[in-house]
Amino acid sequence: WPIPSSLSLSTYQKLVKSSRQAGTSLDTSIEDNGEEVGEGQNYYGLSGLMSRVLNTSGAIQNVDDLTDDEASVSGARPLRPPLPRCVAASNGWVVCALECGSLLRLVSRWNVRRGSSTSSDPWIPLPGAGGDIVHVFVDPTGCHTLLSANNGEAYYLHSSSRAVQKLAGFGPNDTSGLTRGSYVTAVAWDKERGTEGSTKSILLGTNLGELYEYTLISPDATKTESDVTIPLLLHTLNTTQSGTDEMAAVTGLHFERIGSSGMLILIATSGRHKRTRLYTLFSLQIDTVRSLLMDGDSANRSLIELPGSIDFADLRLCNEHFALRTATGIYYGRIDNAAATATSGAGGIIVDAGILPYDIISRSSSSIPVSIALTPHHLITLSESNEVRFINRVAQKVIQKERVDWITSSGHSSGIDESLLSVGELMMDIRRPDQVWLRKGRALVHISSSCEDRDVWKFTLSKCLDMPSFSSLSSPRGGLATAARGSLAIPDLSRQTMSGAPTIPALTEEENALEAMFEHAKTLCTNTTQRAVVTAVRAEYHLVQGRTELAAKYLAQCPPPLAPFPDTSVRLALPMLDIDDPQSYSYSQKAKKSLASSNMALITYLSDKMRVAKMNDDGVVCTMIGAWLAELYLNERERSATSALGLASPRKNARALEASHQFQLNQFLTNHVNSMDAKTIMRILASHDVSANECSSFAASSGDVGTAVNAALSVGSDELVSFNICPGGTLCGMNSSFCSLHNVPKNGVRDALRILKDAPFETAEPFYYKYAPALLSRAPTDSCKAFLSCYPQGLSPSKLLPFIMNYESRREERRKTKHLRGKSESKVNEPTEIERLHVEGSKFSADAVEVRIDRMTLTQAESFIDDDSAVIKYLEGVIKIGCRSSAIYTYLVSLYAKMEDEEPLFRFLAIHVPAAATALEANKKILLSMEGNRFPTDSVSSPLDMSFALRTVLGTGRHFRSAIKLYMGFGMRQQAVELALKVDPSLARELARESVDHDEQKRLWLMIARNAAAGVDNRGGRDVVTNVVSVLRDCGPEVLSIEDVLPFLPDFAQIDQIKDEICDALTSYSSKIEGFLKEMNECDQTCDGLREEIRRLSTHRMQMKADARCAITGIQVLDAAEPFYVFPSGYVILESALKNEVLPFLNEKQRDRVTELEKTLSELRREAIATKAGAVEDQIDTFQSELDGLIAAECPLTGSMMVESIDRGFEDCVEADGSGFDAGPIAFTDSNVSTGQSRLFDGKIE
Repeated sequence: WPIPSSLSLSTYQKLVKSSRQAGTSLDTSIEDNGEEVGEGQNYYGLSGLMSRVLNTSGAIQNVDDLTDDEASVSGARPLRPPLPRCVAASNGWVVCALECGSLLRLVSRWNVRRGSSTSSDPWIPLPGAGGDIVHVFVDPTGCHTLLSANNGEAYYLHSSSRAVQKLAGFGPNDTSGLTRGSYVTAVAWDKERGTEGSTKSILLGTNLGELYEYTLISPDATKTESDVTIPLLLHTLNTTQSGTDEMAAVTGLHFERIGSSGMLILIATSGRHKRTRLYTLFSLQIDTVRSLLMDGDSANRSLIELPGSIDFADLRLCNEHFALRTATGIYYGRIDNAAATATSGAGGIIVDAGILPYDIISRSSSSIPVSIALTPHHLITLSESNEVRFINRVAQKVIQKERVDWITSSGHSSGIDESLLSVGELMMDIRRPDQVWLRKGRALVHISSSCEDRDVWKFTLSKCLDMPSFSSLSSPRGGLATAARGSLAIPDLSRQTMSGAPTIPALTEEENALEAMFEHAKTLCTNTTQRAVVTAVRAEYHLVQGRTELAAKYLAQCPPPLAPFPDTSVRLALPMLDIDDPQSYSYSQKAKKSLASSNMALITYLSDKMRVAKMNDDGVVCTMIGAWLAELYLNERERSATSALGLASPRKNARALEASHQFQLNQFLTNHVNSMDAKTIMRILASHDVSANECSSFAASSGDVGTAVNAALSVGSDELVSFNICPGGTLCGMNSSFCSLHNVPKNGVRDALRILKDAPFETAEPFYYKYAPALLSRAPTDSCKAFLSCYPQGLSPSKLLPFIMNYESRREERRKTKHLRGKSESKVNEPTEIERLHVEGSKFSADAVEVRIDRMTLTQAESFIDDDSAVIKYLEGVIKIGCRSSAIYTYLVSLYAKMEDEEPLFRFLAIHVPAAATALEANKKILLSMEGNRFPTDSVSSPLDMSFALRTVLGTGRHFRSAIKLYMGFGMRQQAVELALKVDPSLARELARESVDHDEQKRLWLMIARNAAAGVDNRGGRDVVTNVVSVLRDCGPEVLSIEDVLPFLPDFAQIDQIKDEICDALTSYSSKIEGFLKEMNECDQTCDGLREEIRRLSTHRMQMKADARCAITGIQVLDAAEPFYVFPSGYVILESALKNEVLPFLNEKQRDRVTELEKTLSELRREAIATKAGAVEDQIDTFQSELDGLIAAECPLTGSMMVESIDRGFEDCVEADGSGFDAGPIAFTDSNVSTGQSRLFDGKIE
């Protein structure tokens, strides 16, 4: 550490000059006169001893008073060592503030990694005027340094700068910042957000108990709006004590964020004749220090006032641990962020807190250490006698102490050792809290930890064993606690191992805390040997406490050298065999009692051993331990069943215990079925008289599905199922104190279905068909649900149909038998109805009924259960999923037909019977295909056999709506109307109204009218006329008129009853006649218009330019040697081009006709040239007119062909040239003109 005892004169003068320049730039001046030494300027709290020593006789005068000449004689200026708390370390940098006389104050930065400063010149001068530097603070990055003077001034130095800045808002002359008379004594840095350019928001604590917010910014950085460049007062602590107005100083400050939106602040205050206090503030909703201190009404706050007073209470933090130096001891604790969410007060976030008295640290002296430091596992103290003590935080005892001998020369002629005049201090690196430095005077020592966590696990384990519940136990040999606290040599550790116990009793809160401590000791171990010792001690501890199952769990974790399998298993089994070996239960009566009462500890141990063997794929060990565990589980179950018959324990609790053992046995057999020998286990189960149901579970798990299902279905009345009877005599599923537990036989079908469901479907499918009769008879609902769930996997309903039909036939036979016997009771063989329970010998009380069930009164477990809906739901389900089997549809219809309620049948037919129009169209296609001897491929097909369904429905003599639906499905509307007229005339009219064929509709309405006339009594014919008239009104005049229904009326019906209908008919006829006359007049007018248009077109003429070109080819039409057409649109097109353009838009028949006409015209023209007959010319005109009508009916460029060709691509064409001279209008008639030919066709000149 390059701090010399003096500076050369040249260096001193250079630095003084720089200091004066700095003071001038900061508007301060340096006074050469001496300054009075006041409080705060004494070195190391020695109260003026320094001045007396430096002015003793024989020593030279004070160097501060030397003149330049005298200084030149001496040649050096003494450099005083740093004051306490004027040296700080962070991120590998050590920064200190020094004084050289009364005129010069210096700052030195030294890099401990490189062993050098930032430049060749390690000294940075401070302005000479001002107070003494009493505190130096460095941020975690090591870039920002804050220096605090006792007059309130503060200076800032950045690592990239060689000049010190005086901060605004600090000092006696600044009224906008710190309170007058206060100066910074503590700083809390933002370790998460601080950077090399800015510290972000930090907290400043002062000697008056004030808290300020501030931001240090690098000279090269840019300020932001959130930066606080003037100290902002956030809070003033209430630190005033009674009898004095002076506030206690903030000596320690720390804040950190909790989670994503929380904040924690720790504040320590102390002072001479003032109590030492620790404030804790935290909130999970506030994430800024300003909000937490100023507006944190919802924040959790706590205050801990510690006894005694101390000048400066150092607050040290390392990771989540903290320590505070007080007058009576070191207050320590841990910040538990995880516990913050579960606490209601700020004190809840501080856990494992306590005071370590100084008399424990030093039994010879209880003096207060001058400084403390904190490491991850230890506390470090420094005494006035330069003795460094290392205290283990867990064991709370000194594990090492060293005395440091300081021998440093002051550089004075007096030869005084400065180490005798100063007090040392311990410094912690803010960035790396485990880096501790010991400084005294100019000497700096690095305290490095070598294997700091080497014995921490041992101390933690010893602390676990020192718990009162453990240390109070003793044995004739001194007890386990004594041995463990000594050399940790556990007696009989050669007998321990681990197991995953099926059930571990619940632990108390204290036991859970102890378990956490054991687990923490295990995490502190650095090798497997240490962890094995911790596990062994942990197991032994729980064994001594009587928690044998938990002890067995940890015994199974111990390695074989500590706990061999034979010794440990025998050790856990001996008490149960009535063999008293005190060493096996560690001389603990609790352990002896627990091991002698149950085999669960041994079961737990063996279970974990088997789990390990299973992971290692060790089949021999799994077979051996599996057989042993099966015997133990069965023994435990038999013992619990035996205890249920005794009077020692309540019967309900004993049965619950038996059920628990049964569950554990089933779970064990299921989990390890593939790791054990199935035949061996089956022999063990059979030797203990295990029921078939239990054997079925293991057989199913081992893959023998047939044996498992057969065993499950073989359960008879000797197997019981539990249920509860309430005081009212009804069954319930609740297990309350007001219900009585009882047993009735069960049939085992659910177990069989579960076995089939758990097995691979390919293996289980044959057994579904094999055992379907038994499954349906004993549990139809569950069986049908299982069948339905397996349908998507391939379970065939057609193969199950015979068994379903057999079940339904048995139901029908039983129903007939029941009807013949005349019994109207509830279902036969209902095993859970209270009315059928025999209550002889039963006991009654105020809150429960205990029923003794006579098995002779119950039918056998394999009794038939009558369920009228299970099969129907199954068939409906498979059809809904996608079954297309005609047999399934047919049988379901037969079941529907047997039901009294028609709604299910009608709803089913409404879905699967086609509509009338669809059926009619299908029938027509069938007839057409039959005429052509072809089978229709697109006809309507359905798996429902409608013929069978119709015969079945009609055979029941009811469900006529369904029969009508089937008639409509066949397209037989007339038969449907006939049937509807018998059961529901309104339905018949609705069916007739739906007809779309007029003749059929008229025929149906005539049928309805005839039925309306014949279905009433002839009371003067009045009712007949009324009914027939109502039919006329329903069908409307478009279908029937009065003359159609006159034959149905009586011969002597009065005209008054049908007068309105006759008048309506006459009015209708008159309207029709007038309509016909109007249409005739319109036709005459149309014919006259056509004649006039023909006459006008016969004389119509059009004009065309002489150089007109074809609109398609671009050829001049007068120069072309072929006819052309002139359209009213103005376009002129040659005949050949028009044919090529129009032919693609004609149909095949029209194109053939065009070809035929061209051939005929060609022959007629040749004949006309040869014969020159007029009759041939007439034929030519006729055929030419027909051809013109085909190809020139409209302009191809403006007519419908242009619209039809809108989706076709463009073709390259030569645009007609519109230029040229106008030769004047040329009139064309029917005569030939040069090379062109003009024709009149359909109003167009061509």
